[in-house]
Amino acid sequence: MRYIAIHDKGFTLLEVLIAVAILGIGVVSVIRLFSDGLRTSYSSSKYTMALFHARNIMEEVKYESDNGVFDDGYRWEKIVSPYTENGNIEGLKQIIVKVYWKDGVIPKEITFTTLKTMFKKTK
Repeated sequence: MRYIAIHDKGFTLLEVLIAVAILGIGVVSVIRLFSDGLRTSYSSSKYTMALFHARNIMEEVKYESDNGVFDDGYRWEKIVSPYTENGNIEGLKQIIVKVYWKDGVIPKEITFTTLKTMFKKTK
């Protein structure tokens, strides 16, 4: 009878390399997910700030077109014109607010449009 000596007391080099490769792919995937999440969060915060600026400009009581720059680098433009979609309705104005900013080197813009009734005060 013949005896075969089997020495399975450890891992072969090939098994270790395959395990390290699988672990490396998993780690890189997780790091990529975190990176994409941070990038999305940063972009979302920029859009949110633009929304706040646009809302503040739109709520101002000045009823003429204007433009300017905020302290944090956002630029804005407000256009006030008579609303003429369904004919000129007395006292109804269309207000368009545009906010511009740069996300890195890419210029971004958000536009809001609303209608307001604006009557001149008579003495």
